[in-house]
Amino acid sequence: MDSMPRPVPDVQDTPLFDGFEPPLPPPSVDPGLSADRRRTLRQAAQIRSGIHPLTGGPIHLLADIYARADDGRNLPYRCGSCVFRRVEKWHDTAYPKCWLPDPTAGADAPPSRIYTRVSHGAASDVRAWWPACRDYSPGDTSLSPDAARSLPGEVGA
Repeated sequence: MDSMPRPVPDVQDTPLFDGFEPPLPPPSVDPGLSADRRRTLRQAAQIRSGIHPLTGGPIHLLADIYARADDGRNLPYRCGSCVFRRVEKWHDTAYPKCWLPDPTAGADAPPSRIYTRVSHGAASDVRAWWPACRDYSPGDTSLSPDAARSLPGEVGA
């Protein structure tokens, strides 16, 4: 029996799955930036990693992770063309929110339990240019919820 301890491989450098590269850590942020600017940078890093900033889950398989704020607002597979995104007006300010109902909430649940993606803060604001999440449902948000749904720019729409 050998009395020398066996070397332990460095597991930090060994990928769990061949061909998979984990997302890069977020870049260091200037402490002088405002909370809103830090949130914007964090959300952009999440999008580049394939993570939806609001849900924390994966973006839609057909969505573009290279989406940018100066892209079109109503492109397919963007939050801006999703039927669940509504812009709520309060005084002179508009707040874009995701009104996807939680299917596990009961009929008698309070609105805060039914619409879990809506809060009274900027962190739950949904930018129109963001790539869609996997709950994306195409539709014109200016129409009633029971109107026929189609992707923007579809033939025959």
